[in-house]
Order: sequence, then structure tokens, then C-alpha cells
Amino acid sequence: MTVRNGNQTISGTPIPKDPQPSVDRIDELARRVLLGDILLPQFQREFVWKRQQVLDLLDSIARNYPIGSLLLWQSRQELRSENRIADLEIRLPKPDYPVNYLLDGQQRLSCICGALYWNGSDPNSVWNISYDLRSRAFLHLGSLDDPPQHQVRMNKLADGAAFYKFYATLDSLSAPDKDRLKENADTLFNRFKDYKVAVVTLGDMSIQDVAPIFERINSTGTRLTIVDLMRAATWSQDFDLIDAIDGVLEVLSAKAFGGLDRKVVLRAMSAAAGGVSRSRVLTTFASTPPTR
Repeated sequence: MTVRNGNQTISGTPIPKDPQPSVDRIDELARRVLLGDILLPQFQREFVWKRQQVLDLLDSIARNYPIGSLLLWQSRQELRSENRIADLEIRLPKPDYPVNYLLDGQQRLSCICGALYWNGSDPNSVWNISYDLRSRAFLHLGSLDDPPQHQVRMNKLADGAAFYKFYATLDSLSAPDKDRLKENADTLFNRFKDYKVAVVTLGDMSIQDVAPIFERINSTGTRLTIVDLMRAATWSQDFDLIDAIDGVLEVLSAKAFGGLDRKVVLRAMSAAAGGVSRSRVLTTFASTPPTR
């Protein structure tokens, strides 16, 4: 091990800056997504969780179960970022760098952001969710009308004034139902305000340094690979890396070479450009700035 210019190296390979851990409230993290302070790289074409997965995550938070940590990457690398989560519009920031990209936990944080901040007009939206104070269960609604009095819409939890206006309506119920529902409502509100998750932030390292960390992420959700990372880093209106790779795979399948992994094609593309190393793969496909 050697030290050069304050950075440690092993066999000439720089060691990334120490990850910075923190513990943050989920409602604050969701608000940062909504305001464009945390960006969601466009790894998937859209929000991919099923409706029951959304309800299960909210239920885990309500029960104070752990939902896993989040991984942020503070970077000057420009990646294509989402400006919508399903039908919830989110703000993209001014082009100031570095920014915080969410590398692990995208579906979970998207779910929380959508449930708390949705204010759309589609009654079939995945974010049209209420909490039944009697059964203490989350459910999707099929109407924009006010739900029954014993149910509270999830988007009221992000607005203290709206929530306590709803809370006051419970006084019209008879005891002991009133007392039980008010206690459950208070518990729900405080849970989503106080619930915290561990967040690890990677420093402003290069995409070459963050790639092996990215690929080693083991999550119970949708597994992401270097192909997904490079798709976000190279996307433009005229080019989508996954579409390009899938086009190659379609041709190969017709010639009895089906079943190849996208990473194999990515490496082959890099080899054709002059090398097969991880650094060559990353440098080749990160050399052209994307159009957000």
C-alpha cells in the first residue's frame, strides 16, 4: 500500500474515499427527492414495483420493521435522471454539481415519496392509498372521493395541517371507537415522521471507482448491474444503451447465439473500441456527455 497526494493506493489502484454514514428520516429523504436534491438515475424505464409490494413496504414502516439502508453517490458525473415516479412529477435540479444520486434503494424511496406526496388526478394511481384505522392495513383506493371516515389518505401525512384537520373529524365518532381510531392515527403519523433509515454516501469519486461498489450491491429488490449504470450515464434522445445491446442480442439469437448476458455484449463493444478492462468499458461509454 502506498499514499500519493493524500490518497491510498493498492498496487497502483486508488482506494475510494471513505463512505460517509448517516441516519435520516424517511419523510425528509422523500422530500429531498421531490425537490431534486436526491436524483434517481434512470436505471429502469419506469417504477417497477407491484401494488402489493408498495403496500408491504408501507406496512413494514408502520410496524417499525427495518427496510434496509440506502446508498447515495455524490458525483459530478451527469446521469440521466427520472422526473416522474409513476404519475408523480418530481423536480430536476439546476445543473449544479456535485449532486446526490440514489444507487441502492430507488424503488423503496420512490414508493415512500409517491405515497406521501402524490396529489394526482388518476383514481387508479398506484399512489392513491389510504390507511384503514380500524384494521390497521394499507389499501389502494379506486376513487378520488374522500374515503370512509375511518380511513386516512397517505398523502395527508406529509402535510401536518391536512392531517390534523382529518384528525379533528374523528371527534364526531362515538367512544370507544373514536379513542381507538385517534390513537391509531396518531401512531401512524408519528411513525412516518420519526422513522429513520441508514444512509451511506459515497464521496465524489469517478464512475470507474464507484462501478465495482455498484455491482456488489445485494438487494432484495431489483438487481442492478454495470449495464444499468452505463445506460444512465450514456443516454441521449438518440441513444439508449440497453436498446442497442438488445438489438445485438436479437441478431445473435437468430444466429443460434441466444442467452448471452448484456454484460458480455458491453464488454465486446468495449473490446472493439480497444480493450476489455473494466476501466476501458467505463471510459468508452462515459466519454460522451448525456442529454438529460
